[in-house]
Amino acid sequence: YYGDLKEFIAKYRKNRKSIPREVILSILKQLVDALAYIHDPTKADVNGNALPGIIHRDLKPTNMLISEDGDRVVIADFGLCKDAQHDGITFAGSPPYMAPEAFIHRKTGRASDIWAFGVIIYELATLELPSFSQHWEPEKAKEFFVDEWKPDLSAVKDEFIRTILEKIFVLDTEERPTAGDLANLFQTLSTSAAAPPEVSIFTLSELDRCKVQLLGRGAFGKVYAIKDHPNLALKEIYLSGQPDRLVEITKFELEALSRFSHPGVLKYHQVLANGDFLYIIMDRYYGDLKEFIAKYRKNRKSIPREVILSILKQLVDALAYIHDPTKADVNGNALPGIIHRDLKPTNMLISEDGDRVVIADFGLCKDAQHDGITFAGSPPYMAPEAFIHRKTGRASDIWAFGVIIYELATLELPSFSQHWEPEKAKEFFVDEWKPDLSPVKDEFIREVLEKIFILDPAKRPKAKELASLLQASDTSGDKQQVQGTVLETKCMSLETALKDANVRISALERERNIMSVEIDVLKKELEMKSIKIDALEKQFTRITEALEEKTRQLKAEMDQQREEVERWQKELDEALKAANEEIASLRKELTTKSTRVDALKQQLADAINKSDKLYQLVLMKDSSWTPLMCAAFLGDIETAKQHLSDKDKKNSDGDTALMIAARREHENIVELLDPTDWNGVTALMRATDRNDVKAVKALIPFQTKRKADYIKINKLEMYEGTALMVAAVCGNTEVVRLLVEHERDMRDSEGWTALMHAVACGHADCARLLVGKEVGMQDEDGKTALMLAAENNRVDCVKLLLEKESGIQKSNGAISLIMAAARGHAKCTKLLLKKEAGMQNKNGLTALMVAAQKGHTECIKLLLEKEGGMQDVKKQTALMKAANSGHIRCIKLLLENEARMKDEDGRTALAHAARAGHREATELLMEHEKDVTGWTMLMCAAALGDVEMVSQHVTEKGQRDKQSQTALILAAWNRRDEAVRLLMEQEGGTSGWTRLIYGAYLGNVSIVIDNLYEKGQKDIAGMTALMWAALIGHKDCTKLLIDYEGGMQDADGWTALMVATYSNKLDCVRLLVKREKDIKSTHEWNGFLPGTTALDIAESYDRKEIISILSK
Repeated sequence: YYGDLKEFIAKYRKNRKSIPREVILSILKQLVDALAYIHDPTKADVNGNALPGIIHRDLKPTNMLISEDGDRVVIADFGLCKDAQHDGITFAGSPPYMAPEAFIHRKTGRASDIWAFGVIIYELATLELPSFSQHWEPEKAKEFFVDEWKPDLSAVKDEFIRTILEKIFVLDTEERPTAGDLANLFQTLSTSAAAPPEVSIFTLSELDRCKVQLLGRGAFGKVYAIKDHPNLALKEIYLSGQPDRLVEITKFELEALSRFSHPGVLKYHQVLANGDFLYIIMDRYYGDLKEFIAKYRKNRKSIPREVILSILKQLVDALAYIHDPTKADVNGNALPGIIHRDLKPTNMLISEDGDRVVIADFGLCKDAQHDGITFAGSPPYMAPEAFIHRKTGRASDIWAFGVIIYELATLELPSFSQHWEPEKAKEFFVDEWKPDLSPVKDEFIREVLEKIFILDPAKRPKAKELASLLQASDTSGDKQQVQGTVLETKCMSLETALKDANVRISALERERNIMSVEIDVLKKELEMKSIKIDALEKQFTRITEALEEKTRQLKAEMDQQREEVERWQKELDEALKAANEEIASLRKELTTKSTRVDALKQQLADAINKSDKLYQLVLMKDSSWTPLMCAAFLGDIETAKQHLSDKDKKNSDGDTALMIAARREHENIVELLDPTDWNGVTALMRATDRNDVKAVKALIPFQTKRKADYIKINKLEMYEGTALMVAAVCGNTEVVRLLVEHERDMRDSEGWTALMHAVACGHADCARLLVGKEVGMQDEDGKTALMLAAENNRVDCVKLLLEKESGIQKSNGAISLIMAAARGHAKCTKLLLKKEAGMQNKNGLTALMVAAQKGHTECIKLLLEKEGGMQDVKKQTALMKAANSGHIRCIKLLLENEARMKDEDGRTALAHAARAGHREATELLMEHEKDVTGWTMLMCAAALGDVEMVSQHVTEKGQRDKQSQTALILAAWNRRDEAVRLLMEQEGGTSGWTRLIYGAYLGNVSIVIDNLYEKGQKDIAGMTALMWAALIGHKDCTKLLIDYEGGMQDADGWTALMVATYSNKLDCVRLLVKREKDIKSTHEWNGFLPGTTALDIAESYDRKEIISILSK
C-alpha cells in the first residue's frame, strides 16, 4: 500500500478542505466490515478450520493502509491484538484512541475497538480529534467520565454520522453497538445519499429491545409494533431453507425497494440483516383492503363509486411506478422495475381515516425486465398463464389488479378466480373465453375489466395506460369522455413505447462512451506501468552497487573488531585475578558476622524468658486484662492456646481478646479464637450476625470480600454469601454502613446482591445505604431489587427504587408491576403503575392479565384504565384469563372493556370459561357474548359437560354456532365424554358422526372394528375417525385406522399426524409419522399458514421429543 489514513487526513487538513461525505462512508464501510470479521469468533479459513475472534487494541489512522488510488483501505499492525473471547486487565493502545475503561480499569474488549473506531469516524468528519481524546490518568478519567457524561459532537455537521457517534460514545461497554451492528447501519445507507434519514436509525440490539406487540403474520414473516414509534412497524423475514439464489435476490430487491419513493408504495426506511433473518423498518398502517371490503360486505352495502375510483387511482399510480424500469431515486441512481407477483387486498394497506392506500408485502417480487418460469402468488388473484405455463410478468399483476377492481365493485370474487390445476385451467381458459361481468353494474368499471381480463398477456393494458384511463374518469361516469380517454391512452401507449426505445438507445450510447473511456484509461495505465518498470530496473542497479560497497565496509569493520576482542581478553584476565582476591576478603568478613549472629540469638532467647515479667507489667497497669488478652496483644499463640477459656471476657474498654488480636493484625490469633468454620463462615460474618459493631470494625482489615459456602440466618439459607449480605438480611444498618465500600457489587450463588437481600427482608434503611452502590443490578434470572420489593410487598423499598429500576425486564420479559399484581399487592401496584403500565412480557402478558388470572380484584380496579383491552401473543385478554380461572368478581369488572373479543383461535371468554368447566362464569358470559359465538344454551351445557343442563336444553339440538359447530362437536373438543354419549343420539347425524367416529373418539376398539365399513367418512368439521383417535391419544384405535384413513386431510388440509402433534400425543405421532410426515396444510387455521407441516407445528410449541421423531 502507498500510505496510511493519517497521511490521507493530513492532506485534507493542510488544504483546509473537508473530506467528501461519499469518500468517508466508503472508507468506513470497508473498515467496519473488516472489524466485524476480525471480531467474529465463528469464522473459519478456506479449509474450514476455526479462526479465533481477535481484539485489535490499537486501532488508529496510522494502522489503516490505503491504496494509491484511495479506493481501498485495510486494517494492519496487529501487534497488540488478543483473543476476543477473554477481556483482560491490560493497558495497550494509543491514548487518543483508547476507551475510558482502558484508563480507569486497565480493561479492553471488542467495545474498546468500537470506541477507537468512533474516534476515527470523528477525525474523518471534522479533521480533528475529539476534545475528550487524550492521555488520561486513572483518577482524572474517573472524574471526567461520570455516569451523566455525554460527548460534545457539535463539530460533526452530518446528522447520520453524528447519530452513529452518539451510539458509539457511551460509557457502558454493553450498550455500544457491535461491529456487526454498525456494518448493517452503513450497509443501509447509500454512499451517494445527500440527505440524512427521515426516521430513527436502529441497530439490531435496539430492535430486539423495541420489538413489542405482534401485529400480524404474512407468507414470508411477521410484523411487530415498535416501542415509542407508533407510526413505524418492523417486518421480520426468515430466509432459512430458501434457495441461496432466492435469498440473494430478496436481499438485492429489498435494498432497491428501500430507495423507492412513491405515495402509493409502502415506505421501507431501513433494511438490516442478521443470520437467517432480514429486518425491515417501514411505515405502519391500521388495516388492509380485505378488512375494508369485509366491512361493506358485512353491512350488505356497496362501496360508493367515488371511493372505489379514489382507491383504484392510488393503486394503479403506484403499480405504474413499481413496473417502470426507467425510474430513479432522489440522487438520480437507476432503480429496477419490479413485478409484485402477489397483489391482493391483504397486501394493500389503508390509513386509519381510509383516505390513503398503499401497496405492501413485496415478498415475492422480481425484476420486471425478466419474465420467469415460477409459481407464486395467491390463487384467486393469479392470471391464467401462472397456472398453465408457470409464468408471470407485468401483465400478471394487471390481471390481479382486475380481480381487486371486480371485488371492490361487487364485494365478491369473480367465478373464474380459484385454484386451478394446469390441465383444468387449459380446458377452461380456451381462446374464445370471455369473462362473466354481469354482476358489475358500473359501465365504466365493466369496460376497464373487459380490457384487463384478456388471456393474451401482451394485449392487456399497461399500468400507465390504466392510470391515464382512471385519471380521466370522473364520478359521474361520462361514457363519451371515457371512450375519448381510451383513444388518448392508446396514443400515450405508443408515445411511451417510443420513449422507452429512445431511453434504451441513449443507454447503449452511454455504455459505448464509458467503454471508450475505459479503454483510454487502460492504455494510460499500461504506459504508467512501463515507466515504473524502467524506474525499478534503475533502482535495482543502484541497490546492487550499494551492496558491494557495504560488503567492503563490513570487512574493514570486522578486522577492527578482532583487535578489540584481543584487548578485551587481556582486561578480563586482570579482572578475574582482582575478583579472587576480593572473594578471600569476603570469606573472612563472613566468619566475623556469624559470631555476631550467634550473640543475637542468645539475646532473643533471654528476651523470651523475660516475657512472663512483661505480662505481669501489663496486668499491673490494667487489672482487667486477662493473660489471653496479653497474648493476643503480643501475638503469642502458644500462651493464647493455654487460656482459651477466657475468650469471651472483656476488659474495662469492653474489648475481647478477639478484638485486640484483630487490631494488632494477628490473624493466626483471630483464627484461633473465632475460627472460620468448614462452611467458610468467618469471625466477621458472625460478628455481623450478632450486630457487634466494635468487632466488625476490628475485623474489616483482613476478613472482607470473603464468601461462605453456606450460611443460615434467621431461618434464611444463603450460599456464597458475604458479611455485607448477612448485615442486610439482619437489618444491621450501622454494620452495612461499615461494610458497603468493602463488599459492594458482590453476588451470592443466585446472583443476589446485598441490596436485594435488604429489600427482600424489608429493611428500607439498609437498602437506602446500598441503593447508590448496587442499583440496576440483576440476578441470574434477571430480577432486580425493585422486582423483589414488588414480590414481597415492601412498599417503602418500592418508593426508594421506583425512579432507578422501573422498566427493567427479566430474561422472560417480566416486570416489577406484573410481579406485584400476580401477588395481589395493591399498594405496590399503584406505585408501579405510573412507570410500567402497558408493558408486556415475552408472552405478551400484562399486569392486568396476571391479576385476572390470580383473582386479585383490587389490582384489576387499578390497572383496568391503562391496560384494558390489551392481548397477549395468543391474542388472549385479561377477561379470558379470569374466565379460564372462574373468578366471577374479576369477570364482572372486565366485561365492559373486553367482552366479545376473540383470541387467535377465534374463541371468546365464554369459550374459555366453558372449556375450563366453570358453570357460573359461563352463564354470566352467555349474557354478554352469546351473539358473538352463536351459542345456544345446549352448546353452553355441552362445552361445560353438564349432563343435566344438556337434558334440559336438548330441544335446541341440530343448531350450529358461528364456526359451524354443533353442541356434540363442542362437547367432543372439550372432552366431555358423558355429554358426547347423550348428544350422539340427538345430534350424531346432524354433526356427521358415524358409529366409527364415535368409537374412535371413545377409544373403543370393538366399536371401531364393527364399523370399519364406515371408513373414510368425515364429520361436519372435516374430521375423520383416525383424526379423532389421534387428537384424544387412543393409540390402539389409531393403529387400527391408519391403513384405512391414513393420509386424509380435513377442510384446512390438516392430517391425523398434525392433530396428534397439536395435542402432544407422542404415541400416536410415532404411529403416523411414516405415513403422513411430508403432507402440508392447504389453508390457514389457528394462526398456522398454508403449507404447514407437522414438524412446523411441533417447533412452534417447542415439543422436543416430537421434533426429534419428525426430523429423522
